[in-house]
Amino acid sequence: VTGFTDAEGHFFVSLKNKNTKLLPNITLGYKVSQKEDSGGVLYDLQRFFKCGRVVKEREGYLKYEVTKFDDIICKIIPHFKLFPLVTSKFLNFVDLEKVAEILVNNKKITLKESDYIFNIISNMNKGRTFEDKFHFTNSLNISLKPE
Repeated sequence: VTGFTDAEGHFFVSLKNKNTKLLPNITLGYKVSQKEDSGGVLYDLQRFFKCGRVVKEREGYLKYEVTKFDDIICKIIPHFKLFPLVTSKFLNFVDLEKVAEILVNNKKITLKESDYIFNIISNMNKGRTFEDKFHFTNSLNISLKPE
């Protein structure tokens, strides 16, 4: 599951109502997409985690997605803490975990925390710099050369 996620998965945090007057609605998520003819593996993930849903993402594609807060906290995060990712997607998982910790520890999110979360989101996935990804993968010290 972890290796498959390293190749095909995606962690995300989304914010709605990001402005100065309304506190945001924050969604944490885990997603894996596949072409429809490979969709069976998405149902395998759903059975493995015992949560989430498989839905049509766009023409010819399905996605497995978990966005229920309790499932992210109790199933997704514990799995990837026990079986860590080994690509730069680990950095996105860590960011998801940071936001989850804020949400678990605070009944009401302040505007300052909202801004901090927004900053985390802006640096996740496509917002993450090549340098961050490069330095992370170099820090793993994994050699691809035969010994």
